[in-house]
Amino acid sequence: MTSAFSHTCCSQSTSTYSNPVINQDFPDPNCIKVADTFFVLATNFGEMEAISSHVQLATSHDLVTYQLQPDALPKLPSWAKTGKTWAPNVTHVQTTGGSLFVLYFVAWDTLSDRQAIGVAISKNPEGPYQSHAPAPVIIQADQGGSIDPSVFTDSDGKRWLLFKNDGNAVDKPTHIYLRPLSPDALQDDQHWEGKVVEAPFMWKHAGRYYLFYSGNGYNSPEYAVGYAVADHITGKL
Repeated sequence: MTSAFSHTCCSQSTSTYSNPVINQDFPDPNCIKVADTFFVLATNFGEMEAISSHVQLATSHDLVTYQLQPDALPKLPSWAKTGKTWAPNVTHVQTTGGSLFVLYFVAWDTLSDRQAIGVAISKNPEGPYQSHAPAPVIIQADQGGSIDPSVFTDSDGKRWLLFKNDGNAVDKPTHIYLRPLSPDALQDDQHWEGKVVEAPFMWKHAGRYYLFYSGNGYNSPEYAVGYAVADHITGKL
């Protein structure tokens, strides 16, 4: 399960794909379609001294063949240090100043030495995205940090940000949060979840809200995807 708008990329194609469609380390893919092009962003990879890029980017016209592109976030904000730039999530918004693409991302916060969520903007889906914020938009240092941002746009146009605390990094419980309301949490109370819930993604169908998420350790055979259902976006999920 990714923290991505993967459903926005579900489209019929007359071409035949063969896995892997991107044959390199390309974690946490998030896809957005603009005109006739799919833009896929991903977590970085590599050792700290040889990071691939901050936010990997590939483009496709058919979801079969992909072309790697330059770093979508070539410069990190001042609060972040290189390495551990994870789970990018982009959404398209219309403002009084015109069309903007808003990128939520996870980066390594220098002050707390924990993962935190930042935001950057660009007039183009491929970037370059820029962030001049002096601090993260979300940092739950006492809960291990904050990761896996995912934007959900409701049928009334209101946007919500889902994310999780990185509790498993410090042997604490993990929860899934929702903003802009006071944070609500989906606790890891199902046996199959183990000690971790992560990578939230929300979808609305027939008036109900479906929250998909991953549970358990990503590197274990028990890692799985579950979902919770509610009649209102704030739960109870």
